[in-house]
Amino acid sequence: MIKCLKELSNVKKLVLSAPFIQVISELPSELKYWPTPFSNLRYLHVKTWLTSGCFRSIMFLLENSLHVETLVVGVYPVISYHLLLALFCCEKNTCMISLV
Repeated sequence: MIKCLKELSNVKKLVLSAPFIQVISELPSELKYWPTPFSNLRYLHVKTWLTSGCFRSIMFLLENSLHVETLVVGVYPVISYHLLLALFCCEKNTCMISLV
């Protein structure tokens, strides 16, 4: 996950989904050794749930992305872990439902 984020370190515009934001919050030991992840980032759009983990991730991104000029935050209801698994793990490995 961190490797994926490091590959995006020079982007100027970034949109991150709620599941991605939640996963970042579960990697605090890896994040603390990664200062200034997005040095060129100007526009950040985060789609988030109202969880403490998501808020920690957003704070980390903002504290370490000093050049953000525009922040857009979309708040979505928290989806339970079991519902999330059901959406991604359909019976026939095909899923017609996606998270926005």
